[in-house]
Order: sequence, then structure tokens, then C-alpha cells
Amino acid sequence: MKSSSSPIGDTVRSWKSKLIGITIAVGLTASLTTPAHGLSASSAQSFKTSTSVSAAKSLIRNLYYGYQQASNRSWTAQKKYIIAHNYPGMYANPSGCLAKYSSWGKAMPDLSSVSKDTGWRVPSDLYLNKLSKKKPVGDTFVFQIDWDGTKQFNHATVLKGKAYFFLSICDASKPVPVDPSLQANRAYYSAALALDSEESSLVSRYTSVSGVNYTSDLVMYNAVTDLIPDVQVFLAELQNLPTPTSELVELNQTWINGWTSYLSCFSTLKFALQTQNGSQVAQANQYLTQGSNYMVQFSTGLRNLDR
Repeated sequence: MKSSSSPIGDTVRSWKSKLIGITIAVGLTASLTTPAHGLSASSAQSFKTSTSVSAAKSLIRNLYYGYQQASNRSWTAQKKYIIAHNYPGMYANPSGCLAKYSSWGKAMPDLSSVSKDTGWRVPSDLYLNKLSKKKPVGDTFVFQIDWDGTKQFNHATVLKGKAYFFLSICDASKPVPVDPSLQANRAYYSAALALDSEESSLVSRYTSVSGVNYTSDLVMYNAVTDLIPDVQVFLAELQNLPTPTSELVELNQTWINGWTSYLSCFSTLKFALQTQNGSQVAQANQYLTQGSNYMVQFSTGLRNLDR
């Protein structure tokens, strides 16, 4: 059983999505960056705190009292409590780390020893520590604590009126189990990324003959005629992407909906050019708008995937 201090964050990756235009050809590339989970001195917005020692004592007492109550209920309750009350951003996969254990120790803080520790930074020698050498945002306090009969010093930080501890729950001697959802997200992201160039090609083929590059109705007609079967193939590829979780099923369906709308757009535009029907051009633009909206939803969902 470990009981010191430790943290974790998230890798940052990016994804591009393309949106297409009819009246004016647009190749809109949106850069999507996965935000780091948790808080750190380098990423959080600055704000002032002024937690008194007396207020901190009460918050720390409640923090460990809640911990002990959860421990008395069950190991499952104890794990949930640890995950919810470890300082934000400490671990990417805290449930995976805790899966290696069957119980955690008893803790009794010495509230008379609580004092401010304004210069404290998260230790750098903790396994899977994502906040290494960073100063936690909030008011940090140090105090003595009895962990299963062993006296030591611990830290707690009060952030926005809530006290968090720094428990080192990841053990280098026991590899962290892979989170199935995280594994699924990574597999989906990798497969989706492989289709990036194909999607880019479809967009560029359309934008090369539309808008400012438009030369004639016949050229446009031939272009969308050639695009339609390739978009159908692309849609089939989207339907075959790995989606083992409900979150990914919904995300992928949004992507499918977007390109289904674009397919309707191209088909309707083809008919409009063939019949010289202006109302069909307006309908094609409606499908375009619908597709664009779906792609915004897809981009947001992909950006928020925990990878």
C-alpha cells in the first residue's frame, strides 16, 4: 500500500475535418486538440485563493472522514472515493492503477499539525506522475498523518473550496491494466486517421471545380457524377470502423450522417445541373449545411475522446 503524493495528465493529439461549399468553394480545415485532463499550474487560469488554516483543518478532516466512511462500506466505494478526491489530473487511468489492489490503508490526519506550504511542488519520482515538479493550483497544506500505524507527512490542496489529497496509487512493480474504453478509443482514432487522406481527396476534388474555380456547368456535372460512387465507397468504409463502445457508435454515426448529407448534396446538385432546376440547387445547399453541422458535432466528439 502506497500513501504519498502523485499525479497524471493526458497526451495532446490533433485531428482535421474538412467541410465543403457549393456556391463558394470552401476547404475549411479545423484543427482539433485534445485538452489535457485535470489542472496544473501551467494550464489552469489563475485565480486567487485565501483559505485559512482553520478552514483547511475542517476541509482536511472532512476529506479523510469521507475516505474512512467509504473504506468502511466496501473496496468499491473506497476506490471511487480515491478517484474522486485525488487532485485533478494526477492519473490518466486511476481505476486501472487501483485494480491492482484489493484494499487501501487507514488514515488518521493530525489536524493540530496542519500548516500552509506555499512552495510545495508535486514530487518528480512518483510512478506515472503527470504533474511532476508542478505547483498545484489552490492553497496547499502539509500535515502529519498516521497511515496504518506509520507516521508521515502528507499534503492536501484546497481548490475552489474542496480539499484534495495526493495519493500515489500507481505502482511500477505492477503494470497498469489497459482501460478497455481507452483502448477502443485509440483503435478508433487510429482507424479514422487512416481515412484522413481519402476524405481530403474527396473534398479537394469537389472544391477544385466549384466556387471561384468554377468553369462550366458541364465540368461541375462531370465532377459530381464522378464523386458520387467514391463517396458511397467512403461511407462504406466509415460503417466498417471499429466501434466497440456506445460512445464510439454514436460518434461514428455522426460522421456517417455528415457524409450521407454530402452524398445527398452531390446527388441533388447533379440533378439540378442536369435539369437546370434552381430549386434543386437550394436543396443541395440545405444538404450541405446539414452535413456541415454533423461534421462540427463529429469534430467536437473526436476532440473530447479520452486517448
